[in-house]
Amino acid sequence: MPVNILVFPGNARAKSKILSYLDSQSSLRLREVCKSARILANLSIVLNQTTIVRSFECAMRQVYDNRLYAVMTIYFENRGKCVLWKSVLNRIIKGLQVSDFYMTEACSSLHATMRPEHVEHFFAYMKPLIGRTEFQDLSLSRCSNEIIRICSKFVIGKSISKICITCIEYISKDFNSYLHLLRDCKTDHLSFFPQLINRECIEWLSQISNLVKVLAIKVSGSSTTDISPLAIVRALCLEKSKCSEIHLTFYSQIYLSFSAIQIMLKLFHSSNKKIHISSIFKGDHIDLQVGLYQLKSFNIQMRTDVARYIIIKSLQAEFV
Repeated sequence: MPVNILVFPGNARAKSKILSYLDSQSSLRLREVCKSARILANLSIVLNQTTIVRSFECAMRQVYDNRLYAVMTIYFENRGKCVLWKSVLNRIIKGLQVSDFYMTEACSSLHATMRPEHVEHFFAYMKPLIGRTEFQDLSLSRCSNEIIRICSKFVIGKSISKICITCIEYISKDFNSYLHLLRDCKTDHLSFFPQLINRECIEWLSQISNLVKVLAIKVSGSSTTDISPLAIVRALCLEKSKCSEIHLTFYSQIYLSFSAIQIMLKLFHSSNKKIHISSIFKGDHIDLQVGLYQLKSFNIQMRTDVARYIIIKSLQAEFV
């Protein structure tokens, strides 16, 4: 006897559990029956089939009349998955019943913009949907301590290959929250983008080196306050830790001298870590190999003049 599952008593989640017994092709065909069936099939696919999220980004930005908003960007493996999730997330937005909430789609990504006070409710609604979701990268940019805490709670239990953190300066409570996040996600790779870096920040990175295998640091500010590139190298490459590869990139007014490079090379060869450094360089052109390290300089066009750049890389490093 034919059974109309759409009129079964119970909520959408219970019905989607029944639909989990359908194969992928049948679930897609169910979407073509009617609007109600499409909504139910979309939810069933999201709940019961694996979704690969290539990158999940959360950033604090000033948009819409210069007010501060949280911007979530989700990059899916393909546009088909993106369309399915958009359908389901649109229903979440209706359930939130809040103003100042915007969602757009671009290629295989979704962008959700909301007031910071709505982030926790959004993640609370979204959390039950990510049981079969795999996150490859997680990126947090200039987030408040509260947003960091909410994101950490959202992805707890997930193994995330790479985490990216962008911040302006060291703030103790924020960095403690980052530390808990890295421990919970068991990530192997941290990319860290501070605008300014100081000794407290380096001490924190020393702790992080016991949690990750690859540590990439890009300093984009005009200075490193009271700590030099050589001091950063000393602090990190001589530390005995889990971290096996360190990548340092210095932009703007941070320079390496030839004497500093000579000291660094001695440190590199006495360390069990593979080091990669990129920086503006004061000296003659270099293109040579010293032990297990390759040194090469080249000119780059800056805003007002031409600067000399140098790359020092381990010939054994796998990560570029």
